[in-house]
Amino acid sequence: MTSLSEASPAPKRDFVPLESNPTAINKYMQGLGCSTEHFCWAELLSCEEWAFGMVPENRLAVMLNFPITEAVRADEALERERIAATPQLVDASMFFCNQTIGNACGTVGIIHAIGQAKQQVDLPLTGWLNAFFQECEGKSPMERADIMEHGEAADELEELHEEAAADDDNTSAVDANLNNHFITFVVGRDNHLYECDGRKEWLVNHGKSSKETLLQDACKGELGVCCWWWWGGLCGVDLWF
Repeated sequence: MTSLSEASPAPKRDFVPLESNPTAINKYMQGLGCSTEHFCWAELLSCEEWAFGMVPENRLAVMLNFPITEAVRADEALERERIAATPQLVDASMFFCNQTIGNACGTVGIIHAIGQAKQQVDLPLTGWLNAFFQECEGKSPMERADIMEHGEAADELEELHEEAAADDDNTSAVDANLNNHFITFVVGRDNHLYECDGRKEWLVNHGKSSKETLLQDACKGELGVCCWWWWGGLCGVDLWF
């Protein structure tokens, strides 16, 4: 017999990565329990001002997919030192979840988008997403990550993710850049732009914004944005250096 202190830890989960593809993401989100009837991801061909008009103005979030380079890691280290030295003001209503599952950043990005959007619009949830958000009430970001990885519905999430990754619209299982990462930008009730990255210890407050300027404000970073996609109110981006 083995004592609890001697028991082996639960094995770490690793997912097959999702492609930054609106069709694949829409199917996955639908399977998780969020209908795409009124809110869905779509593609915008440029982050230049002329292209913003191609996206309806009911924008609720922006999701960015980018490679984690040494330059990105260096910037993140400086950011971490700055926030540790001078704590930020963060809207207490914001939903944040850490990421502990390998290659689950797309799932965490969707969760962050929905977690904020459902506070702003009528967004009925069913299935895994409904159960997850109910279980996350009052939990810390790391406790929410543990629910994702080891909770009662963790196997269901992995099955849904495997199904999405195996779909014909998702080619990442074959040629994915495993160094790419999804993060999400949302506007809080305090009208500040927040970066939601499950790898980080905390949300990052990027200053004043609004629902009307979310897309423009999320584009202001010194990053080479290539294309955007959006979720009827939720937007996303592909980016290369």
